[in-house]
Amino acid sequence: MNCDDAKKILLLYRPGTMDVADPQIAGALALAEQDAELARWFGAHCARQEALRARLRQIPVPDGLKEQIISEQTAQAKMPVLREDTKNILLLYRPGPTDVADPQVAGALARVEHDAELARWFGAHCARQEALRARFRQIPVPDGLKEQIISEQAALAKMSVRRNVMVAALAIVAIGASVLVSAQYWPSFAGNAANKNTLANYQNRMIYVATSGYAMSYVTNDLTQIRGFLARNQAPADYTLPATLEKADATGCAIEDWKGAKVSMICFRTGKPLPPGQPGDLWLFVVNRASVKGAPDTTPPQFIQIGRITTAVWAQGDKLYLLGTEGDEQAIQKFL
Repeated sequence: MNCDDAKKILLLYRPGTMDVADPQIAGALALAEQDAELARWFGAHCARQEALRARLRQIPVPDGLKEQIISEQTAQAKMPVLREDTKNILLLYRPGPTDVADPQVAGALARVEHDAELARWFGAHCARQEALRARFRQIPVPDGLKEQIISEQAALAKMSVRRNVMVAALAIVAIGASVLVSAQYWPSFAGNAANKNTLANYQNRMIYVATSGYAMSYVTNDLTQIRGFLARNQAPADYTLPATLEKADATGCAIEDWKGAKVSMICFRTGKPLPPGQPGDLWLFVVNRASVKGAPDTTPPQFIQIGRITTAVWAQGDKLYLLGTEGDEQAIQKFL
């Protein structure tokens, strides 16, 4: 579960209720305790819910409503069956043009016209509904509620992820793994003239991204939707996947940068168990070949070991492909 998943779940959470017993909500709450940004968002969400709850509590109960409800329940037990059925139907009626189109409501309204007692009851029912409607219209909308709803819906639809926040807070195991990997790969990247545009630096940089706690921009297992998302965001999308990679389990994608050029990062699962919070363990990077100096111009892949990650690099058309996974050359060969 990442921060966006947790936000989507916690939008349904209401403070002070039994929502905490829900396993999904409990998991999202646990993540909020570890992630500072999610905790700030969750605090604001709870504050809005409390503000709305306070406003609803301020609505005065119409005079005699309790007694009227009790008396109606008592009277209903003594009414003739037809009158009782009519009231049960009309209890769902709200004044306006929509409900009258319902055949049951239309029949009940016709009976009201011929029953004086039923007509008096129905008049009082409509008056209460209008009074409640007027009270609800008087509730002031909290400042920023409209903008907050729009922004949250947009964020959920796009599943946009802030690239500056790492997923280090998902679990202590993930944090430890990230630190170890960073220590292993960053020195080779930083100490190898990292600012130069070379194939080696490009490989090191992309593998560092893949193994250092990245967050996906778009989460789906549909390769067609992944290609569409990349195309809409002007990232390389006219790539060709190896036939075996087409059958692998995709998990989503991200868009990285290399010297001002967009790099499409497509994430897959090899089938091995993954640590909590790790979205994939097989990564394909696609960039325009002209954006990387020294890029090969041949199709047969070149295999390079970077720490515990084996990479395969090849060119096809105007695209440069970099595939990486943990293991030896045999581990990556089955996806080519």
